[in-house]
Amino acid sequence: MPELDLKLAPQIFQRLHEAIQRGLICSCHDVSEGGLAAAVAEMSLAGGIGADLTGCRPTSADKTEQVILFSESATRFVVEVTPANEAALRQCIWQYLPLSKIGQTCKERRLRIAGAGGEWIVWANLNDLKEAWQRPLRF
Repeated sequence: MPELDLKLAPQIFQRLHEAIQRGLICSCHDVSEGGLAAAVAEMSLAGGIGADLTGCRPTSADKTEQVILFSESATRFVVEVTPANEAALRQCIWQYLPLSKIGQTCKERRLRIAGAGGEWIVWANLNDLKEAWQRPLRF
């Protein structure tokens, strides 16, 4: 499970703020309630843009796909950046902080997440995800 690094946290916020101020980031979401999978799903629903996550593989034996996708932690963020701004974002953030590319957006209204073996372990239509999210809120 990701842990909060109190020394690194201020740097994360500073660098993220700088990247946003410079217009390098299209969208950003914290990885809190529901973890990484929920954050990306919420971003996709808000923007109406699909996503394919292929870089969410466990890096050690103690991290499972479930831990990677659903761990809730402060100071972790998912950012969307255009290919044209990727190098500038790398200079602004990646050379100072731990960051990794986890996937890309796509025109199809879907969310796909690849498992450790490369197989799709999540393949969901955004309309279906939105309905599942909104259904309990209807009285």
